[in-house]
Amino acid sequence: YRDNHHLTTYDHRPWSNDGEVYDFERAERQAKADAASFAERCEQRVANGGLCSLAFDTELFGLWWHEGPIFLEAFVEACRQRGVELVALDDALEQTEADPWPSGLDSGTSWGKANSLRTWSSPKVASIADRAREAELRALAAGPSLSLRAARELLALQASDWAFLEADDLAGPYPLERFNGHLENFDAELASVPLGEAALRNLAPTLSLAPLLEP
Repeated sequence: YRDNHHLTTYDHRPWSNDGEVYDFERAERQAKADAASFAERCEQRVANGGLCSLAFDTELFGLWWHEGPIFLEAFVEACRQRGVELVALDDALEQTEADPWPSGLDSGTSWGKANSLRTWSSPKVASIADRAREAELRALAAGPSLSLRAARELLALQASDWAFLEADDLAGPYPLERFNGHLENFDAELASVPLGEAALRNLAPTLSLAPLLEP
């Protein structure tokens, strides 16, 4: 990701890829080494108390960081070995006496235009956002009876790309065609209309329903 964009937010020039053919085992070793190093730094940071937060844009794992899940798994294990407790943010805030919230940071931010959410929720793409949310609620209402096919189509229609492309007219009718296609397949699956496994293509081949259905 950093090599692709060359500059970070603060104009730091990170190292470049060395141009070698991609080697998964080499990348895996590097991800685990980075995770161990990061866990050590986190341990040092909270040694005298306090809270160290770690937040990711989940899109990062899908588009740019193939080894991201490997890094996270290794990081969690390294923290366990070091005795560094990992907790959800809400739980951490209840356990921590935090400083007052800084002024000027009262609203949500994103990497979208003007650091707002309008790329994904403006009037032009409101229908996408509304229908995606409605589909999600229907999936949750189905509970354990939700099929893997329906869950795959839900994930596909929830992709942020459709609203992103539609908001700025970047791909003609393509984003709406893709969104509507996944929504139609989702509707058909909920209505128990068999679509056939061949149509799954590469939609989350190892999908688990647990993260969606469990509290």
